[in-house]
This record gives sequence, C-alpha cells and structure tokens, in this order.
Amino acid sequence: MSRREYSEILQVYTAVAQNTAVISNEVNIEESIETTVEVTIGLDTTTAHIGTIVTPQVSAHDSGNNWYNLGSLAQTLGVGTGASEAITNDPLDAGDDEISCASTTGFVTVGYRIIKDGTLANSEVVQQVSYDSNKSIGINPGVDKEHLKAVVMWNVADRQVFIIPGTYKRVRLLVDNTYDADGSSIIYAAMVSTVKGS
Repeated sequence: MSRREYSEILQVYTAVAQNTAVISNEVNIEESIETTVEVTIGLDTTTAHIGTIVTPQVSAHDSGNNWYNLGSLAQTLGVGTGASEAITNDPLDAGDDEISCASTTGFVTVGYRIIKDGTLANSEVVQQVSYDSNKSIGINPGVDKEHLKAVVMWNVADRQVFIIPGTYKRVRLLVDNTYDADGSSIIYAAMVSTVKGS
C-alpha cells in the first residue's frame, strides 16, 4: 500500500482572551502512521506577555472525555511585547512579498509576524526577512491571502510543530493563556498533517 499525506484544519484562527484557557477542535488520527500538529500563534495587544502554554492532548478512545496531556511536548509560545503597524498596501495582494507601512519600529529583525485580518479566519503568519526603514518589510514567501489597506500586523508571533506518537485515535490542543495572568490576548490556528498507508 502506498503512503498518502493529508492535511486538515484543526482550528481556524481563533481569539483567546487574556487569562483564559481554551480547547481546540479535535481530529481523528486513528489511521495515521505519522502525525504532526502545526500551530501558529500571535499577540494582538501591546501588553507584555511571558507566554502562552500550548499542550497537545491525545485520546486512545473513539469518543468520550478520555484526554491526556503530552506534557513533554508542551511549549511556551508568544513571548514578548507586541508592536503593531497598519498595512498601507491598497490592497496587499496574495503573493505580495513586500508589506508597506508607515513605521518599522518593532519590525527591524528577522522573525515571524502575524497579520490579523478583519475577517479573523483570513489572518496569517508570515516570515519577515528584511525591512526598508519606515517604508516596508520584506517577507518570504509572499502572503497567501489578500489583505485590505489598514489591516494590522503584529510583531510577536510563533510557529511550532508537534510530532504526535502514532498510537492514539484523536488529537487536540490545550491553549493555556492563564500562564501570564496580566499578559496579552492572542489569536491562534492549527493544522494536522497525517500519513496513512504503509
């Protein structure tokens, strides 16, 4: 039997308030021989944040509340103090690799940035690779989606991959934003990639 690769949305971009914890949707991975969960997260305020703990949870049961933390995989993500800047492209078209903005303060290093779209599900994380002082930032690759002028990008974002053992039937995420009780709200999204066959 040939190996087949699949990707499935675990969670569309979702807002998580300061000092709250949420559980993502779940995905069945019973037939998967290799499973990864890919998480993106970003701050959406200027409040200093010591991090959000993201923990994969798994179940060996088809249904029910039989969930267990994969505690050794837990990661603290989104550490920093956010800075924001409105996009001045009109619009920023899908595929564009230069984001225009009035100021590059907080956007002068290589790193992940998050574009918080007015339609939250259309938000995305991008990789900044360069900047032109107080004119634009360069990203690689370009954006996946169109974003309208004045949509805001934030400078504190993370991407993380979790490798899930292949002996479970379901997977989900615990997103704990209580780790910093006085920290920032966040947005996050997640995908599950599986390999089936042999």
